[in-house]
Amino acid sequence: MKNIIAGLVCTQDPLECCGSWLEEARGLLEELEARAVLAPRAICSWEEAEEAAERFAGEGVELVVLGCLRLAGDGRIVEPFLRRGQTLMVWCLPEPARTGPLPLNSMTCANLYMSSAKGLEGAPPVKWLYGAPGDPLVRRRLGVTLRALRGRRALSGAVVVQVGQTAPGFVNLRYDGEAVRKTLGVEIREYGLETVFSDMEAADPQKTAELARVLPQGAARCEGTEEELVKSARLTLALEALQERTGASALAVSCWPEFQRDLHVSVCLAFARLNEKGLPVSCEGDALGAAAMLAAKAMGAKAPMLMDLVAMDQEADAISFWHCGMGVPCHGDTEGFAVTKYPADPRVLDLPGVGVDVKFAAQPVTVCRLSGKDGGRLFVCEAEIVPGPDRGFDGARGWFSRFSMEGRPMSALEFLDTALTSGTPHHYVIAPGRLEAALREMAVRMGLETVRAMPYTDGLR
Repeated sequence: MKNIIAGLVCTQDPLECCGSWLEEARGLLEELEARAVLAPRAICSWEEAEEAAERFAGEGVELVVLGCLRLAGDGRIVEPFLRRGQTLMVWCLPEPARTGPLPLNSMTCANLYMSSAKGLEGAPPVKWLYGAPGDPLVRRRLGVTLRALRGRRALSGAVVVQVGQTAPGFVNLRYDGEAVRKTLGVEIREYGLETVFSDMEAADPQKTAELARVLPQGAARCEGTEEELVKSARLTLALEALQERTGASALAVSCWPEFQRDLHVSVCLAFARLNEKGLPVSCEGDALGAAAMLAAKAMGAKAPMLMDLVAMDQEADAISFWHCGMGVPCHGDTEGFAVTKYPADPRVLDLPGVGVDVKFAAQPVTVCRLSGKDGGRLFVCEAEIVPGPDRGFDGARGWFSRFSMEGRPMSALEFLDTALTSGTPHHYVIAPGRLEAALREMAVRMGLETVRAMPYTDGLR
């Protein structure tokens, strides 16, 4: 994905207090993997702002950073950028002196521009920055916005290929394709399972044999038979071929019951390895789950995964997330991973095929979910994967604790109450790293509804 292009423009600096600001700001943007374009000159009027906005439009600028080096009293300066739909950040610089004559009046300038932008009907939201380019506050706030823009861009124009229908009975995962396209910009294309089945049958025998040897590499043990590994390899190659043929950004595959019943294969090992390689693949035909995985990946999360809630230990203040055998090996703890039989009690489900058995390593994570017929609702919080009270159920799993939502700590009980009472679907994207602020900013910029934390109550809401 191409870098975000950021336009840098500032008001005038007659006292030459901020001579290095432009270069330092450009350096910070480049550190944050954005490409900076400089306006030809400082601005102090609507006309000069119009000239800068026009130039930025021609350069493909997505984010405009307006530095308030001194008070420029024309509050209309923000309008040309906002009218073009450019994301705007107003950067307030600290005064170079705290006594004597006021050198810049930068904060008043920023306040004027923020207020003017708020009063502009239909304008996108504007965000402020305060501090020198090297300040942690500036880096954090700017970094969050860049991640949010990457997430929005990843969804806009993305193609999620759904293979087969959503899993039988999982009505909470269904969607309205046209509504999703209008809300998220995501096109969902539906294909029948026979598409993948035929590609599996046509897979090159030599490539299949080579991949079958590679799939279990790194495993502490492999219980898969040669036949099971070959079928997993064929499925992997078939999904890669489908992605290349369709240009899909992500895949959502109906993984049962047809694969097990008709081909005697579990999809888990193939899905795990494809996610590890960087292709988001959701199970059970979960198209909106795949879209959320795509957004998290664009924000920098390595190999997001799709998990279910399965247990709570209130004494340990922890929740267990688990999902069959599609855990990504690179997220495993020091015991590594194994390729094992599908993890189910045969008295309940006796399914063929192999998956990944792995307990996730301790690390900070983001838990998120897009839902609703139009995909216009976001659930997101942060947590930490912890050792937990035990190793958990066989398959892909981890104990999560130290939840927080919008900066407010949540107990495991409060998390469970919020998740269940809000009606959030039972598939949660687990993305390594702390992305809640960026996902919430993405939601604001896209007009999505966000789930708010609920203090626990014994009563019915």
